[in-house]
Order: sequence, then C-alpha cells, then structure tokens
Amino acid sequence: MQTFETERLLMRPLRPDDQAFYCGCYTDPILMQHIGEPFSPETALRGFHSALKAASLIPVRNYTWAMQEKATGTPVGLLAMYADQIKSDPVTATLGTITLTRFQNRGFTAEAIRELSNIVFDKTGLDALFVKHKAGNDAVAGVMTKLGYLPDIPDSPDNRLWVLRRHHWQTWNSTATPE
Repeated sequence: MQTFETERLLMRPLRPDDQAFYCGCYTDPILMQHIGEPFSPETALRGFHSALKAASLIPVRNYTWAMQEKATGTPVGLLAMYADQIKSDPVTATLGTITLTRFQNRGFTAEAIRELSNIVFDKTGLDALFVKHKAGNDAVAGVMTKLGYLPDIPDSPDNRLWVLRRHHWQTWNSTATPE
C-alpha cells in the first residue's frame, strides 16, 4: 500500500523529512491525551526511525502515512496500520491515528479510516481491523460507530477496543448510505 486519497486528503508514506512533524505529534501532551503518555523526544525519534524501517521490510507489516489536506498540502495528522502478530489466525491489523487539534471534529479521521478500511478489505486478505483508544474518548467512539466498527473486548479497563470484520464490512458497506 502506497499513497492513497480521499475527497479531501492525501495519505502518503512517511518520509525522512517528516521527522519533526512525527516527533512533534508524539511529544504533544494534548494530542496524546487520548492515546497514552507523551513520548520523550528520544523515544519519539526512535519511533520515527522504527516506522521508516518497518516500511522498508519485505513483506511490509507496518505502515505509517502522513495525512495532508489535498487542497493546501497542510499536514493533518498521521495514520498507521500495524499487522497483529499475536492474532495471526485470522489475519488482523490495528489502525491508529493522530489528528492535529485544528483538524479534529471535521471528519478527517473518519474519512481516512473509512478509505483505509475499504482498501484493506477490497485488496488484501486481512480478516479484521481493530482500533484501540483510551476510555472516555467519546469522539473516537463516535467515529468507530459511524464507520460500522463494533465494540470488542478491551485488553484493559482503561481502553476501548473496536473491530470491523471483513464479513461485517461487506454487509455494512453494501447497506451504508453515502454522506
């Protein structure tokens, strides 16, 4: 999976010149409040280099995209998909996003996840996609519900887990009304 687009977004693979943006997102306490503790600059930098390296391995199991507004080229956030190695049968992946504060509550996150979900189920053999967030993040819960994801058993009381399985996507996608 390389670059892909939605009506308003361009999702392109992370590049070396995204280092400051990536590290800025992961060290920002406001952006990280519903994800986890903000990273130290050193940890964010290690994560950035790890994300770049993961995209170069064959087969690619982890992807990170920079989300940009198509009309302006302005960075909107980050989108990632990580193959779940502990959930190997069926084959699954976990999605994650960080959306800059000024782009939140404008439908960008839903737009990006909807398109990635469609690509994954249309063009790969993955059986399910998961999204995890901290408890109390009602905005993500709303996005997941809107996209047809279903609540799943969380791995801790502090987290919420959502799943979209291929067969549910096929049913939901055929009955969903376009916005």
